[in-house]
Amino acid sequence: MQTEKIYMISDAAKNVKVEAHVLRYWEEELKLPVRRNEMGHRFYTEEDIKLFQRIKDLKDQGLQLKAIRNLLAREREQEGQKEGQELLCDPSQEKMNRNEAEDMGKRHVLMVHNGEVMPVEETKTEKSMRLQKLLHSMIADAVQSNNQDICQEIIQEVKSSILKELDYQFRMQEEKDDEREADRDARNEEHYKKLDNMLRNYSIKQKSSVFARIKNFSKPKAEKQQEI
Repeated sequence: MQTEKIYMISDAAKNVKVEAHVLRYWEEELKLPVRRNEMGHRFYTEEDIKLFQRIKDLKDQGLQLKAIRNLLAREREQEGQKEGQELLCDPSQEKMNRNEAEDMGKRHVLMVHNGEVMPVEETKTEKSMRLQKLLHSMIADAVQSNNQDICQEIIQEVKSSILKELDYQFRMQEEKDDEREADRDARNEEHYKKLDNMLRNYSIKQKSSVFARIKNFSKPKAEKQQEI
């Protein structure tokens, strides 16, 4: 009897080193099948975690979710064609698949929740979902793929991502330059206002001093002596 672990979403997210809401977002955007237990809670197998890790690696390389979704669709199509050809070429393969399915039905399932491992009973629905799994693995590497369309699509996506990032950086730099220039103009204007006020005040004081001297000079001597 084989033992298989299943993970709740929080533990799966920790293994992939992302937040739980990121996994939910990837499932929605990439049209991934969502597994749920009898309580309606999401759960994941080790294969699911490998798939999420592969998605994360591709995103880190610069691919957008649209390109990853197309890769997944092509991979599922190629996998289905490959299995069909194997069945046509080797009828014994069908028997092996049936034996593998029976073996999967006998697996002992362990649930990982909050870092704790505990046995759980697997429902018929969950077994059926596992048996119907279409995604066996992501592509080993886009560069190693012989599909030129996929390679070309990846190149275009990477170019698009780089151009968008450069455009964003240029716009941010222009905005920063505009902000600095506006701030410098505002500081200069404030400085000139202060300087103008200082000159104006100084001019008023100078005029007052001159007027006082003229007034004092124009007084008669007797009046000046009386003031003394």
